[in-house]
Amino acid sequence: MGGLLQKDFLLLRDIGKQFTFIFIFFAICDYLSSDDFGFCRSFGTVAVLITCVNLISYDEYYHWDKYSFALPVSRRQLVQVKYIMFLLLATLVSALILVLELFLQENGWQAAVVTIGTLYAFNLVCIALVIPLVYRFTARKALLVTVGAIGGVTAAIAAIFVSYLNLVGQENAVGQLENIFNNYLALLVVGVIALVSILLFISYQISVRLVEKKTF
Repeated sequence: MGGLLQKDFLLLRDIGKQFTFIFIFFAICDYLSSDDFGFCRSFGTVAVLITCVNLISYDEYYHWDKYSFALPVSRRQLVQVKYIMFLLLATLVSALILVLELFLQENGWQAAVVTIGTLYAFNLVCIALVIPLVYRFTARKALLVTVGAIGGVTAAIAAIFVSYLNLVGQENAVGQLENIFNNYLALLVVGVIALVSILLFISYQISVRLVEKKTF
């Protein structure tokens, strides 16, 4: 399995050079602007998602998937390597954005940790959605379906939140959110971790079944 990870790291090195220059450019733009790290956050999420899709689609394009089935590793291990790689990538990007916010912004470490933690969880959910779709369909279809699903869920959450604000008022809603963060933050974090872990496990099992059913 170490050799499979090394292969993906070498491929990621070539892909990462392009994203690194773009990320540095967005970091400079964020630092010079009066806003927060919106560019880096958005680009980090998109870059991780695109890289996940590219690493799988490159294997298919260069017929590595056919060759890998002849190696003395199980198909389950082939899928495990991808999930490990994507978790490492999402963790690295989130940690980098967190460091930039802590050193270049003045919002406080607590706000930065909550913001990046939320972004990290969202990133993992996107990965859990897109990987089985890439194994099932083409990379382009997988991205379109994932973007559509995330857009639909985001729109639904936004509609519910706006309706709730209109119902109880903005001040009451802010007070309730502060109460939740002050008194139930640990429970909220555990719940998010559990939910994301379950989604990743289900995603992994689906991906394994899809790969095991592949024939050439």
